[in-house]
Amino acid sequence: MTVLIRIIAPPPSGFVPADVREAWVGVEMLAEPDNGEGEWSSDLNAGGYVVKGEDAVKALLDAGKDHAAAFWSTPCTPRLLLFVASSCEEVRA
Repeated sequence: MTVLIRIIAPPPSGFVPADVREAWVGVEMLAEPDNGEGEWSSDLNAGGYVVKGEDAVKALLDAGKDHAAAFWSTPCTPRLLLFVASSCEEVRA
């Protein structure tokens, strides 16, 4: 089931710089409930939402967060990204 989520807090990470994690705040994108397939994420983000990597990068670009989009595009965009539920809220239409 696809849902629209908004990132409301920087997602945790053991390797992503703080400014890149903070850039997610306010970004909205389509996601699926976590099924254990997320890449470039640690167990810190388990139990949340999965977003296609190219959709996540596009959402960052649409929000004007080019620095964070570049981080996730270099050297290549991950297939999937995982966001912990406590960093997200579902957006109701």
